[in-house]
Amino acid sequence: MKTGYDTSYSPAALRRNGIAVTVGLDGRERVSLIRLDAAGGYQYWLGLKNFYVITRYNHSSYYAMAVHQLARALRSRRSPGGSLSGAGSGCRVTRATERKT
Repeated sequence: MKTGYDTSYSPAALRRNGIAVTVGLDGRERVSLIRLDAAGGYQYWLGLKNFYVITRYNHSSYYAMAVHQLARALRSRRSPGGSLSGAGSGCRVTRATERKT
């Protein structure tokens, strides 16, 4: 399957191609299939609309992933009464790894 922030697949199409969708998506939601070169192999992520929106500012999947990871770090460090409730809303992704060949 083609990968990149500009791809658009339904969860059913991903499942038909052997990609496990482990996050709760409704059947109408479209996702991007993102492939990132990481230590030890490739990582495949599913990016939702917000992932694509982030790439409108900078056309790099790596940039959008860095924004996602920063948001997750902020969310994990916030205090119980903190005001960062939307910090992780930049993108929701799930991942699977594959060894480089």
